[in-house]
Amino acid sequence: MTQTNAIILARAVDAKPVAGDFRMQASELVAPGEGELMVRVIYLSLDPYVGSALRGRHMTRQPQPGDVIPGKALGQVVESNSAQFFVGDYVTGEMGWRELALVSAGQMRKVDPGIAPLSTQIGVAGMPGLTAYASMHHLAEVKAGDQVLVSSAAGPVGGTVGQIARIMGAANVVGIAGSDQKCSLVTDAYGFDDCINYKDPDWKDQIAAAFPKGINVYHDNVGGELLDTALANLADYGRVVLCGLASQYHADERPAGPNP
Repeated sequence: MTQTNAIILARAVDAKPVAGDFRMQASELVAPGEGELMVRVIYLSLDPYVGSALRGRHMTRQPQPGDVIPGKALGQVVESNSAQFFVGDYVTGEMGWRELALVSAGQMRKVDPGIAPLSTQIGVAGMPGLTAYASMHHLAEVKAGDQVLVSSAAGPVGGTVGQIARIMGAANVVGIAGSDQKCSLVTDAYGFDDCINYKDPDWKDQIAAAFPKGINVYHDNVGGELLDTALANLADYGRVVLCGLASQYHADERPAGPNP
């Protein structure tokens, strides 16, 4: 048997999570059974949906007290009982918040460590990047000349959305982020035309000024006041991709009025 540590749910969550909702627990892992792998977690993706899942507000299964907190991860195989994977292979998939994970080989995806930095496999080359691609290519269907606004632009989904929109011919790509430092990342590293700090007192006016002819595509990760402001500046036949509602994940009550 191999000993490992994991972060588990200590009690049911019915409000914004706090430290007392979690605890570290040591456990023993048996050797992998037929078609299983033991994987050492290297990188863990702390995705916003987990907070929603803990309260039963997500399409994924709601964790129960005693369960390992869910999470996508990048890891390396340390024991294999599958002909598809060998010790030393790098894989991604659902592993949870733990040092070692016993997983089904069929739920893992092998990755080539030589293609890009390993961390990108749970970022731009993983689920966030696929989400961004589906949003811009399949849903928004960005066209040449489009005016595009992206919330949470400093994150892995938002940052990739803006870059894909630019590749697809968007004329103006503007991000929204929560600090001047994040906005610098959005413009200097991700190549957005501009970025608006939503903590500035005049951020709504800045959005209106950035889109004098209206917004053709708004990619929303937040909901709430940011979504309302984008809708108020939407061009005729504008498209909105509702990717996330981070402003509501930990709210005790849903806001009044029309709400996605």
